[in-house]
Amino acid sequence: MRRSATFAAILAAGAVLAAASPAAAMYHPTLGRWVQRDPIGYEDGANLHEYASTAPHNGTDPHGLWREVEGQPNIWEAERDGDSLVDLATTDGVNDSGDSWVCIGPKPQGLSQDVQRKMREFYTRQQAPACGRYDVGNLTDSWPRGRDVAFSLHSPDDPTGTKAVAFLGGRKAVPAFAAPALAGAAGNGSTPIALLVLAGHAADGPGMTSSQRENARVFGLAQILGGNLDRGTYDAAVAGKFPPICWFRHDAVVRLVGCRTAAFAQQWAQHVLRWGGVAYGTIDDMDWTLQPAGRSRPYFGPKSGGGEVHQNQRPFFSAPQWKRHLGQR
Repeated sequence: MRRSATFAAILAAGAVLAAASPAAAMYHPTLGRWVQRDPIGYEDGANLHEYASTAPHNGTDPHGLWREVEGQPNIWEAERDGDSLVDLATTDGVNDSGDSWVCIGPKPQGLSQDVQRKMREFYTRQQAPACGRYDVGNLTDSWPRGRDVAFSLHSPDDPTGTKAVAFLGGRKAVPAFAAPALAGAAGNGSTPIALLVLAGHAADGPGMTSSQRENARVFGLAQILGGNLDRGTYDAAVAGKFPPICWFRHDAVVRLVGCRTAAFAQQWAQHVLRWGGVAYGTIDDMDWTLQPAGRSRPYFGPKSGGGEVHQNQRPFFSAPQWKRHLGQR
């Protein structure tokens, strides 16, 4: 009776496995293959029991929908029509937020005309066709470190801007062209920024101004980054031109040098920087010593002086007057 019951249990288990969906298929780790046959037949190759193209180290997608193309770092290929670009952005080895799918670059070059047509068609649905290839370099830690840039938003006749540029090692961005200057520094996302330092004056509410005059230009996110933060087009993505959230590495640091910029830093963290990024703003007034540019140094506190003068960037950026905001995209 015991043997019969055991045999019956084995038969029952076999029936369950035979009826199991592909997602429930069993993998034999010693043999390095699936026990069941590939449900899509020969579409993916002649070996019906092959696992991850015999290269599981290149395929770390927990959903089983994407695989990394061997020999092409950061290039991933969709397994079937309708695979999600949002899923690709959150795949192991990429680990970014779903919003970051707009920073993925389609790579239609060399693919069949049918696949290229589908890549364009599926893009508006945040999806990919089978055999479509995509570059996730903007989202990964394996991407080059990125650029460190500093810009002054001060008007050309504001001496504070000259002092800030000299101390920070940056350059002035003509206020009317702040967005193109940043886009150029980031290569529109093809060479994303790792550290951005922006210098300007305090503004009422989130933002910075070009001077302390009444008619000073106010810079909010739209003026600095150019409007749509996370909207792009297929053709632009193919050309490596991404929306502003892609101009920054996923672990980028933004520092806003000016009086009481913490509220503006929070805006950067909420609307621009992804998880892993950090925006720093100040919670106090600050000014520069009276020496000419090249020798002038920043200090926090009343403009009449009295605060600690920082001789270089390290103690200045380590001062307790900085408040940190974590990226939330």
